[in-house]
Order: sequence, then C-alpha cells, then structure tokens
Amino acid sequence: MMKTRKYLLTLAYICLTLLTACADKQAATDQQKKIDQLESIRDLSTSRVGVITGVVYEEALSKEFPDMHVMYIDDEIGLLQSLQTHRCDAALFDEHTLKFHMQSISGIRILKEPYMTADVGAIFHPESEALRDEFNVFIRQLKADGTYDQLYEKWIEHGQTSHMSDIPLPTVGEPLRVATTSCSAPLVFVKDGKLVGLEVEIMTLFAQHINRPIEWWDMDFSGVLPAVVSKRCDAAVCSINYSEERAKNVIFSDTYFLCSSVVAVADDEVANTAEETNETFFQSLKKTFYQNLIEENRYLLIVDGLKITAWISLFSILLGTLLAIIVCWMSMSPSLTLRSIAKVYINIMQGTPVLVFLLLMFYVVLAQSGMSAVIVSIITFSMNFAAYASEIFRHSIENIPHSQTEAGVALGFTKAQTFIYIVLPQALRLIMPSYKGEVISLVKTTSIVGYIAVADLTQAGDIIRSRTFDAFFPLILVAVIYFLLAWLFSKALDIIGNKIQEYKHIK
Repeated sequence: MMKTRKYLLTLAYICLTLLTACADKQAATDQQKKIDQLESIRDLSTSRVGVITGVVYEEALSKEFPDMHVMYIDDEIGLLQSLQTHRCDAALFDEHTLKFHMQSISGIRILKEPYMTADVGAIFHPESEALRDEFNVFIRQLKADGTYDQLYEKWIEHGQTSHMSDIPLPTVGEPLRVATTSCSAPLVFVKDGKLVGLEVEIMTLFAQHINRPIEWWDMDFSGVLPAVVSKRCDAAVCSINYSEERAKNVIFSDTYFLCSSVVAVADDEVANTAEETNETFFQSLKKTFYQNLIEENRYLLIVDGLKITAWISLFSILLGTLLAIIVCWMSMSPSLTLRSIAKVYINIMQGTPVLVFLLLMFYVVLAQSGMSAVIVSIITFSMNFAAYASEIFRHSIENIPHSQTEAGVALGFTKAQTFIYIVLPQALRLIMPSYKGEVISLVKTTSIVGYIAVADLTQAGDIIRSRTFDAFFPLILVAVIYFLLAWLFSKALDIIGNKIQEYKHIK
C-alpha cells in the first residue's frame, strides 16, 4: 500500500512538472508573439518604457501617454541592460547609438516606426556667444570642404573600427573645457583608454582651429548641462538635442547631426540563439577577463581610477581629521558662540546627503573658483567626514572620568599635559573603532565623484561596462578593489593606533 502511494505521488509530481514546463513554454511563446506584433510606441501605451534621464522626449512621452510608466536611467548602457533583463518592456534610444551597440550584442529588436527626430548640436554658456558663433563658422567650413562627410562616414558607418586622427594641439594656453558623456557612441565613447567619436573629433579640430588645448570632462548626461550653466565648462557635446526649455539656459550651435529616436524591445528568441556556445566555464572566464581588462588596455582605466580614488580618500581623511579636531575643540569650548557654530555645522553636514552636498559645492559654492573636480571632492568629503569624526572625538573624551583630569592637575601637570598624557591615550582606545568605521565609509562614499567628472575607480568600471556590456565582471572587480582599499586603510589605522599606544606607554 505504501509503495503504491509512493508511485502515485511520484507519477503525479512528474505530470505536474511536465504541465508546468509546457505552460511556461506556452507563456514564453505568447510573450514572444506579443513582442513580434509590436510596431510603434503606441502599442506600449501602458507598458514600462525606459529613457535616459534628461532626454528631450521624456516630457513628450508623459503628455502623449499618461498611462505609460516611464523609467529614468542614467546612461544608455544601463538602459540596454535594463531592457535585456526585462526590467523595462521597451526603451527609447538614439538610432545611431543603438545600431552601434547592436554590432556587439544580440537580443534587441528595433520597432518599425521611430518615435521622433531631433537636431543635435553643441551647447555653450549664454556669455560665450562669440565662441558659439566661431564654432558655427567652423562647422560650415567642415561641411563646405567635405571634411564633415568624411568624419560622418568614418564614425557613423564604421565607428567600431575607426580611430582618432592625429590632431596636434598647443600644450599651453587656456584650455577649451568640454563636458560630455562617454556613453554616446558613436558620437562619444572610449576606445583604447581615450575619448573618440564624431563629436570628439569635431571638437578637437575646433580646438586646433582656435589654437587652444582641449580638456574633456566625462560625466553623467544629467550633469552635462549644469557644467555649462555654472561656467565649469565652455561647451558640451554628447548627442544633445535642441529644446526650447534648454535654450532658456544655454545657447545652441548650428545643427551638425540629425538623430532619430527609436523604440527597442528585447527579443529573447534571437538572444537565446546567439548565446548557444560550447565554451567551458574556464574558457568563458578567460574570454571575459581578456575582454574587460586586456583588450584595448582597459586595465589602465582601473589602475588610473584606483590612483584617483586612493588619493581622494587619503587626503580627505587627513584634512577631515584636522578639521574634526578643530570642530571638536569648538564644541567643547566654554564659549557659547563657538559651541553654537560647531553644532550648526555638524547638523548641516549630517543632515545633507553627501551627493547633494558634492553637487552644491561643485556647481554652486566653488563654481567660479577654478578648482579642479578632484580638489572640490577632497574638500567636500573632508567637511562631511569632520562632522562625524568630531562627534566621535567629543563623546570619547567626555567618557573619560573627570577624576582623571583632576588627578593629573593634582600631580602638578598643566591642563594640556594632563590631556596629552592621561586623557588622550585612554580616549584613543574609544575613538579608534568608530573612527575606522567612518574612514571605511568615506572610502566607499568616494564612488560618487563620477557625477562631477572625476575618473575614479567606479567611473572606470562604468566605462569598461559601456564597451563590453558585461555587468558582472566590472562591478565585481570594482567591489573587490574597494574592499581591499578599505581593508588597507583599516589595517594602517590599526598600526598607527598600536604605535601611539606604545609611545604613550614608553613616555
């Protein structure tokens, strides 16, 4: 009886499994048929549609399709990966950009009807009208002598295999500062560790035309316009479409490119066919390692990014610690004015998100200072770090019994000597654990500096991801490096703390 029941349960389980597999297969087939029937964005009026943050057609989408769920994503690579992983049902891309990327990836289908077309031009600050006019004259010259047509064919039709021309530029003089985003292929992208593309070559030729060096500011698309409005940059290029709203804050050059916005959907049938491979795990790992680090010397991006992250972290810790000591002294001062200033400072720093404060410092407070983005980052992180570290210092010192100070004074020590030789060694034991936590937190927080065009470790990983479309390897690699960097800072603090305790013991 028991055996019969067991056989019946096994048979039922097998039947249920087969029915579930058939149902899943039918559902996938129905979903594929539904995708195949899509022709335009009107067929997606109630779907999840991804767009790049800040593009001109996002407002039109909201007005034309009020029931559509518009998803805002920072860059085209993130948008492509969201589409491939079905986080969104469809996505809007510039046609030339999507076709460029489709040479490297599969599983994407473009709907027949484009959404809209828009003019592409460079943008300048309203006070740089003379520079804009000179750029317009230059563009007309490129078109008149056939140079533009050659550049168009080179980058738009053969962008994957093209290389920048050798364009000599002066090494002295005020640089032409140009904001861009390196995820706008084939107009702007990174190859062999350098910015290349149609707009990059046009702006480099223009810098040569006006006899100035060129300085590129690679940042997220959402930060490009603010960089020009705040006068951080003289101009910006990255497939920027004209709109009346943007024209209120910046001035546009003549149109030099016309882009069509197309709707893309994921095509799982094509993706599954393309992904069939006989590679072993180690062969796949070797290929991934080569594509992400060796090809085009991409490991240099990681090395350079690591240097910048390490320097920002180190100097922010040093400067922030000095500032924390000052703030701690003010918060423990008998002066009500100094205590109030310290309290207000700490509350502002602790109540303001670091990213928002960084953007305020870069685009508003220090916009006209001429400071580099790296220096602004160090100042910002130092100020934020000091607010938390000063409270750690204060609480640790206050936790030392006051009788220790009284005993030191009774033994003939001055107040300063009492603090240095009696209070401080005990306070350090309380300070170090929390202080190390703040140091590690600061190291990890530096990953946001890409928002102000600092080519740090995270930005390097994003650039590699934009070229390889591999979300796993670059992100894991960057995460591991951040872990090791934080671990090294933590160990260094342990060594310093032990040395201080030994020195105090000897004294």
